[in-house]
Amino acid sequence: MDWWVIEYDNKNLDSHIFMAKLRDEFVALMTAAGGGPFGTTVCTGSATLPDNKLRFYFNAKAASIPGVNAILSKYQARLRPKPTERPLYVLAGNHPEPL
Repeated sequence: MDWWVIEYDNKNLDSHIFMAKLRDEFVALMTAAGGGPFGTTVCTGSATLPDNKLRFYFNAKAASIPGVNAILSKYQARLRPKPTERPLYVLAGNHPEPL
């Protein structure tokens, strides 16, 4: 399954603001969608990756929630394969796909 990923440079001093903003936007959509469809997963990549990027992964079920495509477009998300690193934490999940 392809996943959408939003990447952000973790060296930036406002990275914690970006993380909170993205999380709040997505949680509002998940709440409106009643928890999202079965199999929804949104997670962040490892805390420290060699390239110092924060990565937010959205699986196809999460992308099907109304309004999520606007977030993916706004933050210039790209299609990527399933994440290989263990997630730092799961932002939202409805019986999440194991990583």
